[in-house]
Amino acid sequence: MLFSFLRHLRNVVFISDQQNPSLKENSVQYVELGGVKPNPRLSLIKEGIKICRDNGIKFILAVGGGSVIDSAKAISMGVEYEGDVWDFFERKAP
Repeated sequence: MLFSFLRHLRNVVFISDQQNPSLKENSVQYVELGGVKPNPRLSLIKEGIKICRDNGIKFILAVGGGSVIDSAKAISMGVEYEGDVWDFFERKAP
């Protein structure tokens, strides 16, 4: 059911700490953002934000552990925010 839903989306970003061939096998078009490490790096978050903005990404699929999920949350907050995503962590963002 998930793959059926994802196939209808034009732009998906896939965030993971591991390879997942299931998306390709099920004809889901996606942009991959790999390399998530424990305690996500701000540089990776900013890269993910740029990928989402540049590709019109509207759906983030996070597969993995807590750091992958945390990265996806930070990226999703930063995509629509015009300031620096770090503002959220310093409690400066509205």
